[in-house]
Amino acid sequence: MDEKILAKIKQARIATGISARRLGVLSGLSVTSICNFENGSIPSMKSLAKILDALDLRINEKLFLNYLKEKRKSLNVSLEKMAQISSVSHTIIHKAERGLMPSTKTCCIIAKRLGVPLNEFIE
Repeated sequence: MDEKILAKIKQARIATGISARRLGVLSGLSVTSICNFENGSIPSMKSLAKILDALDLRINEKLFLNYLKEKRKSLNVSLEKMAQISSVSHTIIHKAERGLMPSTKTCCIIAKRLGVPLNEFIE
């Protein structure tokens, strides 16, 4: 995972005046986990999605969906193969290519599996 996303999370937390303890409450994670993530520990995709949601950070749908579609084209693979590479169902890839945004957690998983820093899509 790109360290830039962890820095962006910390910056967003501080900018909104939310303490690490409060972010823990909002995200359902422990304050220790929040502090560990801010100091470089890598959160699970599920934890990352909870933190992003708690801070109201969103993945730019247009950027993410365009990236996903272009990535499949550049790899020249079927929906099924792209799903296998991304560790999600082919239905999710198909719907994403038709404009339906996957959940934050699913986007985190796809970005990780495709080796693209999620930070590029966060706003």
